[in-house]
Amino acid sequence: MYLGIGWAVQSWVAAAIITLLTAILAATFSGYRIPKEEKALVSEFGERYITYSRRVKRLIPFIF
Repeated sequence: MYLGIGWAVQSWVAAAIITLLTAILAATFSGYRIPKEEKALVSEFGERYITYSRRVKRLIPFIF
């Protein structure tokens, strides 16, 4: 019984750590990649993209 509880707690902690590391990796990648993509979009579409980017949120609709 105690062995099962230990495995359950260990797997819960491991899942939490993996989730946290994945979120950090995704945020780092997005922070690196978004400015490069926006620069490419501005060079491709010019003023149309700048106007579009002012009225549309970047990551989370209606928030950011």
